Amino acid sequence: MPVSADIYWRTINEGCHLGYYRGARGGKWVARHRKAGSGTGYVKERIGEADDVRDADGVTVLDWKQAQAKAHDWFEEQARGGVKAAGPFTVGDALDEYSESFKARTGAVPTDMTSRIEIIRPVLGELEVASLTQTVISDWFNARASSPKMVRTKKGAEPSVRPVDTKEALRKRRSTANRLLTVLKAALNLAAESREWLPITAWTKVKPFKGVDVANRRFLTDEE
Repeated sequence: MPVSADIYWRTINEGCHLGYYRGARGGKWVARHRKAGSGTGYVKERIGEADDVRDADGVTVLDWKQAQAKAHDWFEEQARGGVKAAGPFTVGDALDEYSESFKARTGAVPTDMTSRIEIIRPVLGELEVASLTQTVISDWFNARASSPKMVRTKKGAEPSVRPVDTKEALRKRRSTANRLLTVLKAALNLAAESREWLPITAWTKVKPFKGVDVANRRFLTDEE
């Protein structure tokens, strides 16, 4: 399908549609909802990438069935007036609140922030914020800092990673982990502003790596 700003909609239920459009970097899934008899316009939400370029992972890259399931959850949320189903307040909920707050203040959420949120979500997203500990956050942070970098491959190819086998590679991974920690802390701090009972020391005591955000500069010797 050629690149196009047009969205191709499929009706899921009355007032509920799942759409697809082909962007320059691949397809996107979009949901829209309008309450029956409301007389108002549609509320739209981008729910993920289509599996045109990368294999579906069920989180950020979705096949048709996964997109339907995620859209269904969003439709139910809209039917409740945009209120999430009752339950424990999770890290995923905090990330959602932070993203929505950022969008309300600035008009848009940067792509790099969205990517970082979706990297945090698989491991920490289901954890209840009230039960977080410094150890949980530290273990996650250190694991991210030492994990090999995923290298983008062609669709259908075996996943490829770049090992952390040099000082420069380790610096880059630690720098990336720092950026993830910054987003996580910002989301949890925002959540704690209206929830005084949350254990803020669980994340505030986890410190970023120092001296890793600028590449080491190498100067030539006289012989070189």
